[in-house]
Amino acid sequence: MFKKVWRSYNIDIAKKDVFPLIKRTRHTEYIAAQALNNQIIPFPNFQSVPYNQEIWTTKKQKEYGNSYQLYIHSLRVGVELILEYEKTFNIDYLLKAKDLIEGWINFSQKKNNPRMLWTDHPTSNRVQVIVHFLYHANKTNIRYNKKTYKKILLKHAYVLSDPKNYRNYNHGIMMDRALLVLGNILNKKELYKLGYYRSIDTFWHSFSSQGIHLENSPEYHNMVVRMYNEIESYLNQYNDSFGKNIIGYLKMAQEYPKIMMRNDKTLPSIGDSGRGKYKYTKQYKNIFDVEAGISLLQNKELQMYLTFICGYSTDTHKHKGDLSITFNYQGKDFFVDPGKYNYSKSDIRNYIVSEKAHSSFMPLNISYNIKYNNRFDKKVSLTNYLETSEYTLVRGEHKDFDNEKLMLKRTVIMSKELPLFIIIDESENNEKLDYIQRYNLHEDVIITNQFNNEVHLKHEDTEITIQQFMPTIINVTEGSVKEATAVNAIAFGKVKETKQIQFQRNTKEKNVFKTVIYDKSLINEILIDNKEVIANTKDSKIKINLLI
Repeated sequence: MFKKVWRSYNIDIAKKDVFPLIKRTRHTEYIAAQALNNQIIPFPNFQSVPYNQEIWTTKKQKEYGNSYQLYIHSLRVGVELILEYEKTFNIDYLLKAKDLIEGWINFSQKKNNPRMLWTDHPTSNRVQVIVHFLYHANKTNIRYNKKTYKKILLKHAYVLSDPKNYRNYNHGIMMDRALLVLGNILNKKELYKLGYYRSIDTFWHSFSSQGIHLENSPEYHNMVVRMYNEIESYLNQYNDSFGKNIIGYLKMAQEYPKIMMRNDKTLPSIGDSGRGKYKYTKQYKNIFDVEAGISLLQNKELQMYLTFICGYSTDTHKHKGDLSITFNYQGKDFFVDPGKYNYSKSDIRNYIVSEKAHSSFMPLNISYNIKYNNRFDKKVSLTNYLETSEYTLVRGEHKDFDNEKLMLKRTVIMSKELPLFIIIDESENNEKLDYIQRYNLHEDVIITNQFNNEVHLKHEDTEITIQQFMPTIINVTEGSVKEATAVNAIAFGKVKETKQIQFQRNTKEKNVFKTVIYDKSLINEILIDNKEVIANTKDSKIKINLLI
């Protein structure tokens, strides 16, 4: 149906059909000015590249993975030019956007084009950029070949409509957003309906019953919630809506980042999340979501913040971080996930998504595969949540290994009375294995002391102690960018070396590790047996029951 050529090639675009790809930022003026000088910056803080016909095949794979090509073919710089035109009314910005778009159109007609040319993300984004340009071109009487533009928009509609190109995740939502707009400006209601109903199906696939986005990343949660809210506003302009159920879940979803945010206004770098800051008002609640595989324990008075990851319902942006924790105390990060780095197939990216980069508990030299089917069989899953007046407990199980007899359990108990938490690591296995318990440190954490079964850590003026109560060997892995080990992503495509503490033990016992992490300046002594943990302070004795 998309091969039909109309007698009229006019493209009438109303203001409400303009769906800006991005909002103006502090980078817009500079990126637009550089583009006028034929230096293209595909994404803020990316390296620039000269504007010529080679731009469409420029990769910079080492620095950015696939992302450089993705943003080049998204024509993202085009919308920066349009936004600068909307501020200054300098027609040169609009003409440069036209030059860029038509340069891409000419390139797209060639044979042997790069893979990124017609993939979901850039194809969706280009629709918004082209429509945004055409709206202003019509208003300013900029001449353009109407037949060429209508044909290229039809080509986009064809690609976006093809079910072979569609998956129920954030790129799918981008595709549906573009189809809604194309359906309206091309007067093709079947495109509008396809985008509308597919986006509803993807919504129910993408969120847990608690309103947490299932792509394993707080950063992507924010992005997807924003996209759905923007689409809802767009639908409202056409007297349409997702309906009260989805709107209700979106309101729930807007609370999640407020709870997940730390005191420094950042979200934990779980999955493919970065270290950006947000302007939310912090909420102090715990989270336990089996579908999302995430739990959060926090204490406002003691300034303790701990996440525990175990389980997942999609494989998108998922790292092998099951049974792992992150920990922030008195506003200082101690144990962190490494972040996303980029989306390449480099050694660093492979390391960052592996179990070796997370503060988890695993058999040495045994890995596992991320499987979509975990959505249904829950072989990796949170299993228990208990809250008492003295403590909060979470537990998870991991039994998705090639060895079907192997099952790992981790129990995390956080005190409500003192700055301490307990980790109990167990294994159900009939043979001896080497187990390793890792702690991936924030790059500013210093190991101040290490002896017997204790490691002392310091981040600026804040200190904690890790005390191990099972016989183990303690190793410290030094970070190495060259070897792609013990590194944290500090920005897109940038890493910093850190250190990783590793407790190692060969055993076939059920109880593999018993670990207590606490503030030694406030707790004089820790005693532990199979029944309870006793924390002695100067003025009191706190007991935590382990028979749960």
